[in-house]
Amino acid sequence: MAEQQSGLDEAVQVGTSAVSHIRSLRTFSLFAKSAKGAAVAGPLGAALGLAIANQHTILKILAALLAIPILAVFLFLCFPV
Repeated sequence: MAEQQSGLDEAVQVGTSAVSHIRSLRTFSLFAKSAKGAAVAGPLGAALGLAIANQHTILKILAALLAIPILAVFLFLCFPV
C-alpha cells in the first residue's frame, strides 16, 4: 500500500521546493551580475560587480571582523592594574 501524504507534509514539501528555487534564482542573479562585469571590464570588473551587488553582505562581514579586535581591547581594559 502506497504511503499517503498528509496536507502538512505536502505543504512542507512545496515550501522546501519554493525556497530551493528562490535560492537558485539568487545565485543565478549573482553570477549574472558577475558575468556582466566580466564582459565589460574583465576580471577586475567582475570582482567590482560582485562587490557592488553584495555591498550589504560585505559590510556585515567587515563589521564582524572589526568587532573581534575591539572586543579583545575591551577585555584587556577590564583587567585590574
